[in-house]
Amino acid sequence: MKRLLLALFFVTLFVGWRFSFYIDTDRETKLTLGMEKGATDGFDKGVDQVAPPLPPEGSHSVFPLADKRYSFIDALWTDIRGFSENASWTITIANLEKPVRILWNPDSLPPGDLLYNDTLSLRQFPNGILPIGTTNQFKLVYHEKPTPTKIITQTKAQLIFSLDAPSPNPFNSTTNIMFSIPDDKTEITLTIMDMLGKPVRRLFSGKLDAGKYRMMWDGRNDELKELPSGLYFCQLKSANNMAIAKILFVK
Repeated sequence: MKRLLLALFFVTLFVGWRFSFYIDTDRETKLTLGMEKGATDGFDKGVDQVAPPLPPEGSHSVFPLADKRYSFIDALWTDIRGFSENASWTITIANLEKPVRILWNPDSLPPGDLLYNDTLSLRQFPNGILPIGTTNQFKLVYHEKPTPTKIITQTKAQLIFSLDAPSPNPFNSTTNIMFSIPDDKTEITLTIMDMLGKPVRRLFSGKLDAGKYRMMWDGRNDELKELPSGLYFCQLKSANNMAIAKILFVK
């Protein structure tokens, strides 16, 4: 396991990652984002791809860019950044004429998590299709270490320490795990365990403020290898409380 993690670390450190996706409107546009050693948040020659001028008709999807070194470049089709635990890419769609879909190959998602507007993980869409309606600007946000997504549905006074039943359950690709924390700065761990009580995936460990949260599990262990079908347990634990929910994984 240590050798595998070390190998993955060096591959990421020296090679980096790229993720390509398509904005499907009246004109399908391919965009690519990613991280590589030595890249910057601005325009990098030989790495980033400049978008052509905006056509008079038809939709046009780009990463908008403001770079003092290259003030004549205002948009990219490929935007590669330097390594960071968190990063955000804005996508603008000009001449929007119909509802928008994001299309991608599910197997091409990078390590960590990539979220639409920092709320919906692309891993929640195993078909690689996310309809987003008629918005003409949105963000894709990268987190090297996946974190729970906060859901604003309850006031602090309504919250109790709780773990909802995962949904869907049974599942065969991804399942959503919802839980609530009543107090700010609560140190919690969210862990998947097998039938013998052995931890197989640490989904999250850290401090969270009061709120209702969603976390996704994709049926993989800490080495990102797919686990066998079977019954698993999700454990939410703090210093003073613990809750457990059953999850059935069926491949």
